[in-house]
Amino acid sequence: MMRRLINLLLGLMLFGLGIALIIKANLGADPWTVFHVGAARYCGFRTGTIVQLTGAGFMLVSWGVLRQPVGIGSISNMVLVGPFIDIFLRVIPSPIWSWLSIFQLFTAIVVLGLATALYISANMGAGPRDSFVIGVASLSGLSIKYVRLGFEAVALTCGYFLSGPVGFGTVIFALTIGPVMQYFLERFQSQKNPS
Repeated sequence: MMRRLINLLLGLMLFGLGIALIIKANLGADPWTVFHVGAARYCGFRTGTIVQLTGAGFMLVSWGVLRQPVGIGSISNMVLVGPFIDIFLRVIPSPIWSWLSIFQLFTAIVVLGLATALYISANMGAGPRDSFVIGVASLSGLSIKYVRLGFEAVALTCGYFLSGPVGFGTVIFALTIGPVMQYFLERFQSQKNPS
């Protein structure tokens, strides 16, 4: 239980770090960060506050309407990721040279892949947005991958119209996050089941 809790908290902290890195790289971000940054600019809130508010909204709908379970991981995700993002945004400088921005973008993707694998390996409940996707997929009978794709497309479109950071990094993230996450998940799985 202690190891799972450490994985959860470390995963959430690294998730905040990865999001801050990708924002500061200023090359474009993942769909949800595009939305969160755009909404924060539009509303005048901190990015982390928007992450918390949207997380709380999705968790309430997932639990109250879609009847998805809420675990310690779900609540921790909603409460902690936003403040971690804001803390790291304050201390991470924007790169001066373009090659450093590219390096920071790829570092962010690796950190986010590791963070997601740690969070999933804790097995303490899905995040608010993931719970919503699972609930909609269950209710509609559609595949989770299609619901997730549609969900992220809506977030990206809304974020774009809110002047969120869409760019080269958005495409790179979409192409690379899956393999990076899978790599780390396989490492954790092999540690749990040594041959």
